[in-house]
Amino acid sequence: MREQQRELLSSFLKGLAVNKLALVSTAILCFFTLTALLAPLLIDPRSIEISPEKRYLPPSLEHPLGTDHMGRDILRQLLLGASDVFRMGLFVASIAITIGTLVGLFAGYAGGSMDRVLMTLTDTVILIPSFPLILILIATFRRMDVFSIGAISALTMWMGYARGMRARILQVREMPFVEALKGLGVGDARIILGEVLPLVSPYMIVEFVRMFRGGIFVIVGLAFLGVTPWSPYNWGTMLNIAYFQARSIFIPGGFWHWFSPLAAIVMLQWSLIEFSRYIEEVLIPRLKEYE
Repeated sequence: MREQQRELLSSFLKGLAVNKLALVSTAILCFFTLTALLAPLLIDPRSIEISPEKRYLPPSLEHPLGTDHMGRDILRQLLLGASDVFRMGLFVASIAITIGTLVGLFAGYAGGSMDRVLMTLTDTVILIPSFPLILILIATFRRMDVFSIGAISALTMWMGYARGMRARILQVREMPFVEALKGLGVGDARIILGEVLPLVSPYMIVEFVRMFRGGIFVIVGLAFLGVTPWSPYNWGTMLNIAYFQARSIFIPGGFWHWFSPLAAIVMLQWSLIEFSRYIEEVLIPRLKEYE
């Protein structure tokens, strides 16, 4: 196992030396990750003071991204918002990957009526438009906290992954070593946890990154629409304030107020797209294009 991990790490680093897009996206993702981890420890929210005399200042050494309509430092708000965005993205992705893994695993390994029931359920849920459903549920249950909204978002994201997981489990189930283990009396739980899941783990990792990206997109989008509980440093909330409240998009000096959170969202989404493609190349050898 350790030898395989060393080989994967070597392949990952080797690819970064050649694949420039992967290198840039990995660097951006590492930056945002470190920001999400360290910003709450290094930045005191109370230091982001309202200073009307400093409203709409351009970028400077004191305020690298300028100030907003209330004279608050934009960079500090973005850095604190990274923690909020990452936390919710991980929360959504964790729930979605768990549901999809269980459904795909049981459907593919058990087969028969279990497979038919689970895939019928999956096909039914996948037909429901996810974003409108989330909005309807939020409007119906008005006192939902942000984690409840994240859980609902996760319930709309697992279906495609579950079908892909089922297909891979069906392939692994037919391998000779699985039949051999069953013939030796090894239990299904031990086969699944010890042999089957490690073989499909590359697919799980790639899909987790994609669901993480999807979770961030949903949470930021809902915050921009103003339908989630108020979180002042969520990048979607910053965009909402800049567009709907401060109308900074129509003010010449307000460029950095709306552009900064938008640029952060685009950069993070792009880095996650490219990073997911790259780790797919590393973890699934037939997709490697740099060799």
